[in-house]
Amino acid sequence: MKLDTPTKIWAASATVAAAAIVACAILRAAGLIGAFMLVPVFIGAMTLLVLIAVRLAQARPRLNLTIAAESVVALGIFSLILSLVVALYGVSDFVTELGRRELSAEDLRRISVPFIEGLLAAGIAPFIATLLRHFEASYSAVESGETGITEAAREATGLATELRNATAEVAGLNKELSATKGSFDTAFRGVIAAAGSLSTALETETERLRFALQRVQAETTALSDSSEKARGAVSAFGKEMGALSAATTDARELMDALGKLIESVERYVRPER
Repeated sequence: MKLDTPTKIWAASATVAAAAIVACAILRAAGLIGAFMLVPVFIGAMTLLVLIAVRLAQARPRLNLTIAAESVVALGIFSLILSLVVALYGVSDFVTELGRRELSAEDLRRISVPFIEGLLAAGIAPFIATLLRHFEASYSAVESGETGITEAAREATGLATELRNATAEVAGLNKELSATKGSFDTAFRGVIAAAGSLSTALETETERLRFALQRVQAETTALSDSSEKARGAVSAFGKEMGALSAATTDARELMDALGKLIESVERYVRPER
């Protein structure tokens, strides 16, 4: 896993502090340093770690102080474990000597002091971790505000850009409208002229249609009169034909009577026949 530079520096610093605490515990168990030396070493290491953490928290990218707080708590627990190891190491010597002499206050101090040192280190660590968490909350609040301001500025910049683009588009549209205004006027005049011509043509065609309708009406009236006259002529012709038929009948009756008269005369002239 790839770590950023502040995290790497913090990990190295925490490792050095742990090594210093281990070295102090070893010297304490060997009796090379006096009692309660683990606590000052622990406090000094924690002080340096706090300064380093605050400095790294101001860098870019910065250290997350929550990680630093967890590291401090872990070092406190580690110091407590080392103090227990030192105490157990002293108990082994105490058990060996206890068979030759009686228990004294010095023996109790040799057992209890390392344990007390570990408890003090473990008690100081949460307090320091709490301070680091408060620092982290403050830095986070500041960063949130800066982030909000940055986002607002970015949005304002984007809005300004969009407004500039919109202004440019409106200006281009106005330019195009100005350029096409003459064409629109010409086209409008053409439409008006075409409408006038169409109106004139409609009026002319209307007059022609009315005249044609009048002629059709007149022709229809004349045709009606002719039909009446033809009907009268046909009726008169029928009457004449009836009269001719009657005359023909009379002529035929006359011819029959004449024929009979001629036969009578012939019988009278030629009796022998």
